Amino acid sequence: MNKWGEEYKRKLTTAEEAAKSIRDGDKLFCGSGSMAPTGILDALFDRAEELKDVVFGGLIMLAPTYKILSEEMSRHIKFNNLYATPLDRQALHEGISEHTPFHFSDLPRLASEYAGYKTVITQAGPMDRHGYMSCGVSGNFLDVVHTLDRLIVEVNENVPTVYGRNFWHISQVETVVEHHAPLFPVPPEPVIDVDRAIAE
Repeated sequence: MNKWGEEYKRKLTTAEEAAKSIRDGDKLFCGSGSMAPTGILDALFDRAEELKDVVFGGLIMLAPTYKILSEEMSRHIKFNNLYATPLDRQALHEGISEHTPFHFSDLPRLASEYAGYKTVITQAGPMDRHGYMSCGVSGNFLDVVHTLDRLIVEVNENVPTVYGRNFWHISQVETVVEHHAPLFPVPPEPVIDVDRAIAE
């Protein structure tokens, strides 16, 4: 085992322990789309009643957002939705979550200067021998981590390696969790007459 493997092993813990590191008042920025770390989020939302004033921000959120979209949950963890999807728009209408509009190119400044996020939690692929982990299908907020304090990564062997400027390094990571689950897809919307008219 080389030095990167040893560092990985030192930082490796369980989803439950990673969730316990979240404290009252923390502001969390979550990996978007299928890169939402489902193991960590399940553990975090399961202990939500122990927390208060936690802000959870993300864009194009998928699983397991159903757990956070409730009035009871919003008393402990407030969901700041940066990109509304059909999965969570009803929660916006009901006032259970918030929405912050922004220009996508301004995401790093939004996360750090405007919203005050301090922690990134996301998925990544397995680490290579040089200590790098692919951000997979959602490396679109890579610059955010350079402005924040903590990076918690859930390593999933199902995350594909996507090349380019799309990697975390183990030296950037505070905590590693392993949770190997299928990537969560966007459920298909039923085709309606309006869709057919637009297509025509």
